[in-house]
Formats: sequence, C-alpha cells, structure tokens
Amino acid sequence: MKLSRLFPLLALLLAASLHAENTHKEVRIASPWPAQNTIIAMLGYGDNIVGTSMIAKRIPLFRQSLPRIEKVAAVSVNSGHEINPEQIIALGSICFLYRRIW
Repeated sequence: MKLSRLFPLLALLLAASLHAENTHKEVRIASPWPAQNTIIAMLGYGDNIVGTSMIAKRIPLFRQSLPRIEKVAAVSVNSGHEINPEQIIALGSICFLYRRIW
C-alpha cells in the first residue's frame, strides 16, 4: 500500500478522534449583575443564561445583542442587590455568580 493512500486514512481517523461534543447546552447560568451577564454572553454562553436582573433586561444594547434576554427570569428581588433564592433553585441553575458587597 502506498504511503499517499495511508495519510488521508490516518488524517480521517485522527479528525474523528479529536471531535469533541459541545457541552454548552448543559450549563445553566444565573447572575443578578448586568456586567457579568454581558461577559457571559461575550464568552459564548449567552444562550445558557437562565436568570438575570431587571436592569440587564432593560439595557437596549444588551437586548439587541442577546434578544432572548427579555424572556429570561429575573433572579433579583428588586433593582438592588437582593436575590430571590427560591427563583434560583426553581431555575435549576448550575452556576450562580454573585458579588459580595462588604
């Protein structure tokens, strides 16, 4: 067997073994901070945001770049820094990002 016929076969086997499955769909993220939501969206996990703040839902540029943010549940009780733990548990979020204020 010629080497020129062997290389494409090896390349095909290597490409098949290096194929990784996309696991983004399994991550559920909740964050009451608009800046964190923006960073999450820029990293490519915008579709995984299941909880956000009312402020993030009202930012026009953020709504334009991530239209589904209007349908995402709010995890903050009000426009302040209070969170709703029952809502976070109900959303089944795997990752919850919160900033502690001293």
